[in-house]
Amino acid sequence: MCSTSEEHHPPLQSSSPSPLRGRGGGTGARAAGGRPPAPAGELLSLASHSSVLVAGNLNAHHPMLQSPSPTNEMGRHLAVLLEDIPHIRLLYTGEATHTRGERLDLTLVSSDLAADAIWQVHPTLTSNHFATLTSLPVAPPVPPRPPPRWNIRRAGGLEQHNHRVNLHRKLYKKRPNPSNLRLLQEVVVRAWQVSLRAKEDKWLEWCTTFSQHTSLGQMWRSVRTASGAAPPRPAAHPHPQQEAERLATTFTSRGSSDQLPLHTRRTQQQLQLHRDEAIREAMEVADMTDRPFSLQELQQAKRRGRDTATGADGVPYSMLAHAGPAGDTALEKCQDLGLKISAEKTRAMMLKAADPAWQLHVQGIDLAWTNSYQYLGVWVDKRLSFTTHATYLRERTQARLNVMRAMTRPTAGATFSVLRLYYVQAVRSLVDYSALVLLALSPNQQERLEVVQNTAMRTML
Repeated sequence: MCSTSEEHHPPLQSSSPSPLRGRGGGTGARAAGGRPPAPAGELLSLASHSSVLVAGNLNAHHPMLQSPSPTNEMGRHLAVLLEDIPHIRLLYTGEATHTRGERLDLTLVSSDLAADAIWQVHPTLTSNHFATLTSLPVAPPVPPRPPPRWNIRRAGGLEQHNHRVNLHRKLYKKRPNPSNLRLLQEVVVRAWQVSLRAKEDKWLEWCTTFSQHTSLGQMWRSVRTASGAAPPRPAAHPHPQQEAERLATTFTSRGSSDQLPLHTRRTQQQLQLHRDEAIREAMEVADMTDRPFSLQELQQAKRRGRDTATGADGVPYSMLAHAGPAGDTALEKCQDLGLKISAEKTRAMMLKAADPAWQLHVQGIDLAWTNSYQYLGVWVDKRLSFTTHATYLRERTQARLNVMRAMTRPTAGATFSVLRLYYVQAVRSLVDYSALVLLALSPNQQERLEVVQNTAMRTML
């Protein structure tokens, strides 16, 4: 069989067993029959540029092949090929390969394989043809180069540098001389530089994921992990919500009245009628607070004085008294337009004036009067001074500056570029989001916010 010609020519039939034995790879063998002579010439012509072995019952008879039978067409064809193709050698010792004494099984190899090749007839394995053994001194194929031991794409080859540090440390322990000490110091410094560069790249990649919406807890967890702290413990149960519901269901089923003895349940059923009757009688008993309001009480509760003077906003209390129906009309218009208003999240605020005594309603729900309310991330107060938002901004930025200060620990090792990027992504983004509000702050509030930037600069430097 020839590995290079097996795709182009179908194998010729062989009527005798002809096992081959080779030491190594890279050589193909094909069992060839003696019917069509043309493929044999093509197979043997491959010996000029590759290693070839052709073996099997060729049914060729010719004096050159040491055959005692009369010459036939296949024998003449092979004799011509052996003369025309100098790279082919015949492996044959003259032994009979058939039980009748015929020499039908031949083995042809290329000249590079014929030097130390051994051909012999098997002493015991046989049928009508004797089995032949062919041993070829073929060198094993060169294995492909293994992948590199060090992954240069991961951590900048940090593991390789650590390995070098360990080797030079062992060398210095065996031979403590100034030369080995200098080599060890150079390798340690190089490994330290590579470690800082790899850590800085990871810090920068981590800081780019921050914005004004990043939670503070997520930042602290990442800083603790980067500082070498133990990761947070996993949950006690993989599905705590389902487990809690299961336990609650089990508890209620155990505490159900169905678990009580039979006589206890009968006693409860008998007492239930008496309890309902007692509640009904208590509801029918008259009470002094059940009287309706009289007209005199309503007249006394009504305001008799003139309306209050309007403030800078031009809103008197009488306008607020009618704000409820007007607000309902506005809500109906919003609903007609397909807008949905959440009454639970809605609050009422009186700008630059005291809270009135009237109550506003939205969808039948009373609105609570408030002094400040957060809308789209900005705290709006009734005096429009934005003092509440300035306090809120200082608290949030200070909390994130604490994370920034933790990044400067020796175990974390964040560099100046990392701290600057963190300040821009996590701290400065909060201030930039409130840029419109900063214009309305008083000079005193602006100076307090300036402290945030000064603190960040001292931490970075």
